[in-house]
Parts: sequence; C-alpha cells; structure tokens
Amino acid sequence: PYKMTIDGRLRAIWEFDNIELYRLTPDAIMKAGTVGLLPLLPFTRGANPGLIETAMQRVKDEAPAEQVRPLAGLLGLFTSRFYGEALALDMFRRLFMSTEILQEFPLFRSMMAEAEARGEARGEARGEARGEAKGEAEGERNLLRRILERRFGALSEEIQQAINAADPDALTDLALAAGTESLEQLRARLGLSSPQSQG
Repeated sequence: PYKMTIDGRLRAIWEFDNIELYRLTPDAIMKAGTVGLLPLLPFTRGANPGLIETAMQRVKDEAPAEQVRPLAGLLGLFTSRFYGEALALDMFRRLFMSTEILQEFPLFRSMMAEAEARGEARGEARGEARGEAKGEAEGERNLLRRILERRFGALSEEIQQAINAADPDALTDLALAAGTESLEQLRARLGLSSPQSQG
C-alpha cells in the first residue's frame, strides 16, 4: 500500500492490486465494461488482430469524445508494439479514415523515431564494415600488383583483370605466394592458363 504521512501521523492509505495482463484472456478485458481498459488488450494471452480491431471499434463508439483520441492512440501504440506498425496504421485507416490519431500520438512518434535511429545506426555500421573490408581488399590487391611488377615487370591486362576479380579472402595468400612462385604458378592461382597453352 501507498501511505501518506503528514506531521508524523498517517493520513491516508491507498492499496493497489497488481494485475498480470499477460495471464488474462482478451475476454476478461472486453467484458470488464470499462472502455478505458481496452488499450491493454494487446498484452493479454490470446489477443489477435481481429479482437484488437473490435476493441478499437468499441473505443471509437463508446468512449467519451474527449477520450477517443488518447485511448485509440494508446491501443494503436500497443498494437504496433506487438503486431507491427503496418497493422496499426491499417486499422486506423479503416476505422478512422486517417492515421492522424496514431501518428500524432507523442509516444508513438518517439518510438518510431527511436526505431528509425536504430535502423540508421545499423545501416551505418554495416556500411562502415563493408567500406573497411573493401578498403582492405584494395590495399591487398595493390600490394600483390607491386610484388608482381617488381619480380616480373609490367603486368598484362589479363593479369590485372584476374587480380581485380580475385576473391578478397585469397589475396593475402596470393601476395605471399607472389614472393616465391613462378609466373606460371601465380597465373594458375589466378585461374589463368599458361601463355603457351593459349598459342
């Protein structure tokens, strides 16, 4: 219980019951007779999009006019949390002919902004990783070219193209082999036939 004490004397006590929504069935919320409980329906065990749409219709039809927007916004927010944004927006389009209520709901906007920021951060991280890997591979290709040019002179267009097409994972081994193997062996590693077999 919550107790209020003023000047050392107990003035009021409020007792609360915890309701574990995930243990309730949707029926318990729907039959409670209190339209203000309907936004909690997505948390219940056995809730589904059809029941949630029925609850939203009841909010629209039964809630006092000043409560329709906040209650519908809450129900839409929790629906998007459990069933995805697309379902919630579709429900608003069908029942309210607009997604304005949900999109103007501050908590929904905040959640969507946060999800967008997370998506951008993941995209940036993936882009950076791809960029780093591409940069490393290009550095290894350049190293391989320099080693080959030092040993064998100017490289043919065929070898240049084979180096550009080489698997990035194989570049380190190719660079190591380039210091000791013959040109024919290196051509074979690059998937090229020997010049004699072409003539």
